[in-house]
Amino acid sequence: MSYLNALVPHRQSLKRLYAFRLPYVKPFAALIAETVSIVESSTTWIHNVLWYDQMIRYRCNKVGSRLLFQGTFPLIKNRGYIEIGDDVTFVGRNNLGVVFNVPYIHQPKLVVGDGVTIGYQCEINVAQSVRIGHRVLIATGVKIFDNNSHPTNPERRRRNAPMTRDDIAPVVIHDDVWIGMQAVILKGVTIGRGSIVAIGSVVTKDAPARVLVARHPATGVQRTDPPRA
Repeated sequence: MSYLNALVPHRQSLKRLYAFRLPYVKPFAALIAETVSIVESSTTWIHNVLWYDQMIRYRCNKVGSRLLFQGTFPLIKNRGYIEIGDDVTFVGRNNLGVVFNVPYIHQPKLVVGDGVTIGYQCEINVAQSVRIGHRVLIATGVKIFDNNSHPTNPERRRRNAPMTRDDIAPVVIHDDVWIGMQAVILKGVTIGRGSIVAIGSVVTKDAPARVLVARHPATGVQRTDPPRA
């Protein structure tokens, strides 16, 4: 008990030390902020140039220029063909998977156009073909599948058989599309140029150009503004 009593003053000292704060001095705070910013920028540059850029070129078939990785490197599984355009940005961890070996598909293909942004925790899953146009914005948590992942027939699932033609259909996302957070694009869907997919929408049917698609399942609800010259 006397030992515990002896610790009390030390505990109080530790609490006072923990509560200690330097007085705010704006030039000193600015120096710290700028130093942290320089270190973070330098770390990002080192990762982009010396590590991530080399890794993505090794794992993909064709890669453009000026790729930017904000955060960590995406998880890429390539059993077919992956093409990445110029000025593409990857935000944090996301998954690009050309992962299925389907007997009647010679080479599954993922093509990502120029100026595309792929947000945090996105997943693009390809068994046949997913094509993403130029300047497409893909927000956090978006999922794009050109397949059902497994056969819909239970007997085929039990035998771990490959998917049939009914389980797979290409996905096409045209230029200047914006796909909102947590949206899901399913097999066989084409999204027209300049359209917007609302947050959390599940898109099971084609969307024409320049519409806002929303709800579950997603439907066109209104026209978006036409492009300005």
